[in-house]
Amino acid sequence: MSNLSELSIQLRKLQSTNTSQIAEIDRLNRQLKILSDLQNVSLNDIKDALRAACEGEAHEELRAEVGRLKAQLDCFQASGPRGDTKSSGVKTLTEFDAEAASRARTNLELRVGELEELEGTLRQELASVYAKARELTARNTTLETQQAQQQNVIDDWERRWVEREQEEIRKGGIVARPSEASVGSYNYSEFATEVKGNGLQPTLLLRNESQSTHEMQQRLLAAETALDGERQQNDLLKQQVESSQKSYDLKLEQNEHRMQFLEGQIADLEQQLSSLYAAFEFVQQERVEERDQKFVNARWLKRNLLESDAALAHEAEEKERLSLSSCPVSADSGSYSLPSYNITNPFESPKQAARPSQFVRAAVAPPSNTSAIAQGYLLLALSGQDGPKLKSSTSPFSPHKLLSKSKLSSKSMSSQPSQSVPKFKRQYCVLHGSNGLYQLRYGNALLDHIAGVHEFITTNVSSVEHTSRSSSRNYGFEILINREDPQSPSLCCAAENEEDFMMWMTALTSVIDGSHVEHVPPREAFHGAA
Repeated sequence: MSNLSELSIQLRKLQSTNTSQIAEIDRLNRQLKILSDLQNVSLNDIKDALRAACEGEAHEELRAEVGRLKAQLDCFQASGPRGDTKSSGVKTLTEFDAEAASRARTNLELRVGELEELEGTLRQELASVYAKARELTARNTTLETQQAQQQNVIDDWERRWVEREQEEIRKGGIVARPSEASVGSYNYSEFATEVKGNGLQPTLLLRNESQSTHEMQQRLLAAETALDGERQQNDLLKQQVESSQKSYDLKLEQNEHRMQFLEGQIADLEQQLSSLYAAFEFVQQERVEERDQKFVNARWLKRNLLESDAALAHEAEEKERLSLSSCPVSADSGSYSLPSYNITNPFESPKQAARPSQFVRAAVAPPSNTSAIAQGYLLLALSGQDGPKLKSSTSPFSPHKLLSKSKLSSKSMSSQPSQSVPKFKRQYCVLHGSNGLYQLRYGNALLDHIAGVHEFITTNVSSVEHTSRSSSRNYGFEILINREDPQSPSLCCAAENEEDFMMWMTALTSVIDGSHVEHVPPREAFHGAA
C-alpha cells in the first residue's frame, strides 16, 4: 500500500507539472507566433528545430537507459557464475528480475499515463477550438446576412433616388423658363404652372432631398464601417483558429515522435527481459542437472554402503559360525550359548562386548561418532505392532543382518496403507545421518531396544507433508521417502506439543531441502547408517 500511495503522489505531481508545462508551451507558442510574424521567420523552420531538439533529447534518454540496462546485465553476468547453488540464489535472481520488471513497468505506466493525460488535454483544447470556430462561423453567417440585407436596402434607396432624380429632370424639362424665347411662333408659356411664393418651393424640396440623401449616405457609410470591422474580427478569429490548428498539429507530431520512441524502448525492454528469462532458464537447467548429479552420486554412495554392509554381515556370519562351532551345547536348553556383540562394531570379542543396556544404546541411540540431528518422543502410527525387536535365536545370525531385517520389516510395515484410523504409539525417535542420506530410529526409550528404522530419507527426494492419515491427530505429519512415487514407504507421526512439533519440522525440513550441512567421512557415515 505504501508503494501505491507513493506512486499516486508522484502521479499527482507529474500531472501538476504536466499542466504547468502545457500552459508554458502555449505561452511559448504564442510568443513564437508573434516573433515569427515580426521577424518574418517561417513556422516550418521552427517546427523542424523543435523536432530536432526533441529527437536529440530522446536520443540522450535512450543512451542513458541503454547504459543503465547494460550495467544491470553486466552485474547479473558477474554475479551469476558466483551465485550460490542453493535455493537462495534462485530467489535472489527471481527478486532481481521481478524488481527490474516492476520498475520498468511502473516507469512505462507513468509515461503512458502522462501521454494519455496530454492527449486528453489536447483533445479538449481542439474541441474548444472547434466550438469557437463554429460560433465564429455562425456569427460570420449572421453578419453576412445582415450585410446582404443592408446592401439590398441601400440598393433600393439608390434605385428610388435615381428614379426620383429622373422624374424631377423629366418634370423640369417640360416647364419652359421665362427668360428663354419660344422657338416657334406659338407661345407655350400658357401651359406653365404658376409658382406661388416667388419660386421658393422647388428649392426647398431639393434641399430636403439632398439632406435625406446625405443622411442615407452617412448611415450607409456607418454600416460599411461596421461591416469592415466585423470582417476584420472574422479574419482575426480565422487566424487564431489556424494558429491553434498549427500548434495542435505540432503537439500531435511531437506526441507521435514520443510514442514511437517509447514503443522502441518497450520493444528493447521486452527483448532484454526475454534474454534475462532465457539466461534464468539456462541457470535453472544447470542447477537441475547438478542436483540430478548429486542424487546419482548419493544413490551410488548408498549402493556402496549397502554392499559394504552385506560384506561385513557375511564376514560377521562366518566368524559367528566359527565361534558357535567351538561353543558347547547345553543339555538343559538344547541351544547354543551365544555371545552378545555390540551392534556398532561386529568385530569386537566377547570380552569387549557391552552389557545388554549398552547393546540397546548402540542400537537405538546414534553411534558415538555421529551426532543426532533431532531426538525426542513422537507418536508413531505402527498399525498396532511394536515393530521388530532384537533378540537371540538358536540359528546363526549377525547384528547387521538382524538390523537389516528390522529395517525391511519397518519399511514394509510403513508402506502398507491403513484402511482404518491408525493407532499411534509413543516412541523415542532419533534422526541422524549425513551426505544427503538420513534415517529415523525409534524405540520405547533411548536406552531401550530398537523397534524399527525409517531409512533412506534423501535430500531433495523425500518430503514432509500433512496427509489424511496425519490429520487424525494434532501436530501430525507424514514422512514420505519419495514424494513422486505414491507407492514409496512413509511413516505417519505426531508430536505431543507445539514445541516438539516445531523442533521436528525444523530438523526434517533442514535435512530434506539440503540446508543442514554436516561434513562426515564416508566410513563414519557407513557406521552411522549401520
